[in-house]
Amino acid sequence: MKFRALLVLIPILLMATPAAAEYLVKGSVPCPKLIEEDSNEKFRLANEWWILGYITARNFHTSGNKGDNLKGEVFYSYALNYCHNNPDRDLDDASIELYDWLN
Repeated sequence: MKFRALLVLIPILLMATPAAAEYLVKGSVPCPKLIEEDSNEKFRLANEWWILGYITARNFHTSGNKGDNLKGEVFYSYALNYCHNNPDRDLDDASIELYDWLN
């Protein structure tokens, strides 16, 4: 009986999640948007951390350690420069190029 009550309660509680628990999913940020967001520290950090997550995931997948001696600012600067030179691309493209560029 308790198990059935739990099965009913869980979906109800999940639907009642407050707006404060919502989050923004980054990735596929077009380059013009990345350049615009550079002036906002919170977005700049979110984009930098997204790149760090991408590099970490690729390293995990390949058992590599590319970029382990560099700071996040270096990765972000690379992506920002990439976007200035390739306004028709996005953050994903910049991260792929960055990973390929790393030794």
